[in-house]
Amino acid sequence: MAKADFQPRTGVRGWVTFGCAPINFHVLTFFNCLIVNTQSLVLIFVLLTASLSDQMIIKILLSLTAALFWLKNPGHAQSIEKIIVNQKDSLTGYYLAIQPASHTISNVLVLLPGYAQTPESIFPETKLPNVAYVNNVLVIAVAEGPKIYADSAVVPKLNQVFKDVISRYGVRPDQFVLGGFSAGGTIALRYAELCKESPSTYPINPKGVFTIDSPVDLINLWGYFEREIARNFAEAGVSEARFITKVMAQEYGTPKSNLSQYKQLTPFYRDLNEPGNERFLKNMGVRVYHDVDINWYLKERRRSIFDANYADSSELINRLLVLGNQRAEFVQSDRKGYRSNGMRHPHSWSIVNEVECIQWIKGLSSGAYVYSTPANWRTELTDFPLEKAVLICDLRLAGGRSGAMNSGPTPRCGGWTASQLSITHHYSGIWKPITRG
Repeated sequence: MAKADFQPRTGVRGWVTFGCAPINFHVLTFFNCLIVNTQSLVLIFVLLTASLSDQMIIKILLSLTAALFWLKNPGHAQSIEKIIVNQKDSLTGYYLAIQPASHTISNVLVLLPGYAQTPESIFPETKLPNVAYVNNVLVIAVAEGPKIYADSAVVPKLNQVFKDVISRYGVRPDQFVLGGFSAGGTIALRYAELCKESPSTYPINPKGVFTIDSPVDLINLWGYFEREIARNFAEAGVSEARFITKVMAQEYGTPKSNLSQYKQLTPFYRDLNEPGNERFLKNMGVRVYHDVDINWYLKERRRSIFDANYADSSELINRLLVLGNQRAEFVQSDRKGYRSNGMRHPHSWSIVNEVECIQWIKGLSSGAYVYSTPANWRTELTDFPLEKAVLICDLRLAGGRSGAMNSGPTPRCGGWTASQLSITHHYSGIWKPITRG
């Protein structure tokens, strides 16, 4: 949403051969539709192989082996629960939950999709739930409906969901991290601010929040929409601009006619001369993710950096740093954004490095990689050992495991031997910048 066009709701489907018949299944359910056990598989094998050729028997054996692999490896068998909290609201009156494989919950990751998208639309677009599943992170996917702000219609729904999550799964209010794509990120950011502004009236006390190419300044967003309509170049962008400005005007008027209301709704207002709503994020982990491919926007949309979402979000992070929040980060994606239908687009869930993001989320609670530093000192990863530096393993694998290297003849990191994996070593220490006269 916003400066990036609507995202098509597409899924990823695959095929598996079970016996002789192909079964179509959604890859994200990981055989949840296949309810079998070892005894039934053996019985099916005996019945099917009674009068079949050797070649067909081999195919059946391979299929049965694959089925047993999925069934015997819970790390590959996620179960998505649909929890209804409001029977009268079929669009936003429910949430989806994926409990971690261990059933031990260290963190709760809340994911919000883009404008008017469903919770189900999240799973084909990102592997965040997959990595969270094997890292003791409960995933909650919840939709906010056709909204771009955390207003009086959205906030009560989120409150209801979070109260249910706390009661149902026995988690604490301070175990939550909020994240959202596009408009979902805008809402997540403002909701996190509200939780800190009035902690007694909100059910959670989030440890962190992140946005994925989200517009963080709703007032400047209106100005972008006007420029997009005037350019009249990309049909997708122009149609979005006309549609969203119409909705905004119907609900709250224009920023010019109702600036005070928009100041309340927006997570950040760049033109303010003093700290705005972002001041409530001062003591929270904050990340903004962007695929900074300005050439794509120039070529495909005729938009300069002034019309990119990261223009405002980079200023947001800068002001948080000025306020003293050393956990505020602008994350320039290490990969190009692609949607599940194969479309190249910087405005995509896929710009997030899922393993690194989950490591960051876990670090918010455990304090990993966070060091107490003297005034005017900084922490930095280096490729050489500093005095009293801590060695960190950077593992890039689906499980997302990480940890400090143990000494010994065969170094180990997170339970994996160095000989089994490709490991990048970094040393994290503190250093004092040199002052030059």
